[in-house]
Amino acid sequence: ANFDLEELKKAVKYAHERQSLVYVTVNILIADQELPELIEHLYNLYKTGVDALILQDIGVADLIQSVLPEIERHASTQMTINNHWAVRHIESLGFQRVVLAREVSAEEMKKISEQTKLDIEVFVHGALCVCYSGQCLMSSFIGGRSGNRGTCAQPCRLTYQLMNESKEDLLADANLGNHLLSPRDLNFVEAIRDLKDNGVYSLKVEGRMKRPEYVATVIRIYRHALDAVLSNGQEKSKDNGISEEEKTELMQIFNRDFTQAYFREHPGAELMSYSRPNNRGIRLGRIAKITKNRMEIKLESHLRPGDGIEIWTSHGREGITVGEVYQGQKEVLEGNPGENIQIEFFGKGKPGDRVFKTHDERLMERARLSFQEGREQRKRPLGVHLSGKIGEPMTLEAWDGDYYIKVVSTILAQRAEKRPLTYDYAFKQLNRLGTTPYWLEKLELTIEEGLMIPVSELNEMRRLAVEGLLQKENSREYISRSTYDKRVQDWKRHIKHLQDQLISDNKYFKQHKGPKNTAERLTVAVSDLEAVHAALKAGAKRIAFGGERWRSRKQMSLNDIQEAVKICS
Repeated sequence: ANFDLEELKKAVKYAHERQSLVYVTVNILIADQELPELIEHLYNLYKTGVDALILQDIGVADLIQSVLPEIERHASTQMTINNHWAVRHIESLGFQRVVLAREVSAEEMKKISEQTKLDIEVFVHGALCVCYSGQCLMSSFIGGRSGNRGTCAQPCRLTYQLMNESKEDLLADANLGNHLLSPRDLNFVEAIRDLKDNGVYSLKVEGRMKRPEYVATVIRIYRHALDAVLSNGQEKSKDNGISEEEKTELMQIFNRDFTQAYFREHPGAELMSYSRPNNRGIRLGRIAKITKNRMEIKLESHLRPGDGIEIWTSHGREGITVGEVYQGQKEVLEGNPGENIQIEFFGKGKPGDRVFKTHDERLMERARLSFQEGREQRKRPLGVHLSGKIGEPMTLEAWDGDYYIKVVSTILAQRAEKRPLTYDYAFKQLNRLGTTPYWLEKLELTIEEGLMIPVSELNEMRRLAVEGLLQKENSREYISRSTYDKRVQDWKRHIKHLQDQLISDNKYFKQHKGPKNTAERLTVAVSDLEAVHAALKAGAKRIAFGGERWRSRKQMSLNDIQEAVKICS
């Protein structure tokens, strides 16, 4: 599920304490009746401390500019921004960043970046929509669930046949696969340098609604590759910052086959994953033989107990979780590439069938460890100065680069009878920072010789110092709700004034003093003369006709249009 407001507050606090920014999508097209709810939602997001909003609806962007100019706005990829004119336009509307359409080429990225001061962001990893930059109405038409309202049912991942008028399957002999509308996944991990050279500022990875293990694995690999590219500066190094093992891990964690879409060229059929719409994993090998309750596989990759595999048989695909792994009669902890191993198997299959590994338990466990509480790697250095004299309160000063705090002990330092406070002991205690976003980089100790203080007091001073620094981190100033409400009222009055001005400038409304009945408020779109007659007979006062045609109907000719004008007059 998506974040609720309380979860989002916790997530923003957690991220900010680790010096990460949080951008939130307000990315659906808003209906007029939803404006009150939207206005409430925007202020709630602002108060949680989010750093930017990602928007598709240009009207929502205008509203935010009027009522919450303090918050940064990013143009969503669903705005379908694909040329420098569009980028300059949204720049004039006050946006700070643009996420380009996913179909934009390297050459186009370069042209766009050279003509704007906006940050250019592009999607680099994850699912592609079958429609241009996510502007898909297929789910809406089929099931009433709109992708532009955040509820796409992904009908592109279903099976289809390409039929002619005689109901013949045109691809029956093509051995192509039945997922005719299912695109591959993006993977730009080996093109980060090219993206940088073409003016891209930020990389966007699909992670919403994904498993945490997927997010941890993909981001770890992209972070490593990105750091390698940035550290090499302008050097055209052949090293793109990713190892063969990491390439395999990206394939393993999830892939429908990979593509770089239109970045370098028009990919044609290579954009699509016709054979399957979900994770294909990596190729494990082929079945060598099947005996009673046993399957032998000639391995092309590692296999361990707990892994998930899928056998591609002539009857379909069959998935199992691997139990024990054997070499002959000997149970082993791991099968290696080039080896023949045996596993328990009760399904259907035959020698020669391909086997894919769709779940790597060791990779998943590594990912889980990376985000387990207390094991996280994203910490920043903390400096501490501890000072004091016997018979006086002790002082602990702490700083993290951005903020400084001073804490004084509640009890007096004492003369030690056995164990005076040493540098090593103080460092050990003050470095017990647990799940906080800090590690103790530096300790300065200025104390009178022979001094001691209870360890509980030292720990409490450390806790108060860390707590105080984090409070400073999250102590942003916000405009009050009353100020926000006044801005909203001013905006509503402005919109009402614009509406009144439009009506007063409209000759039709001046002549008729506003529409008198429903028929006069309707514009009826037609595609043939018969529909013109029907609309007029029903009382319509405005007719729209022209280029649209439905199914097999022929287009309106010039004579038809002339006749329609005559009838309407």
